[in-house]
Amino acid sequence: MSGEETREAEERDVRSQEDTFKALSDAYAFVRGQEQIRALERTSFGDLFRARVVDIEGPSTGGIPSRLEELDSVKGKFDAAVERLRAREEENENADE
Repeated sequence: MSGEETREAEERDVRSQEDTFKALSDAYAFVRGQEQIRALERTSFGDLFRARVVDIEGPSTGGIPSRLEELDSVKGKFDAAVERLRAREEENENADE
């Protein structure tokens, strides 16, 4: 086999592997898509609404904080940082006097 024939054979192998991978990927996507469609068909707007309320208000599952808990944490850290900045500013003003 010449170098060109070897290269062409390798390219055919690569295309064949890509075709195989694409076929498997398409089949997997189809099956997962059908599962998602069935799950969505069994879900009502009320179910989605309740899930979102739980996500926001809690109770949290698996140690993951609810959105309100996250917000409280961020607000607490922000308020503490602002208070430290105010204290530092007051210290600087008192030092200047």
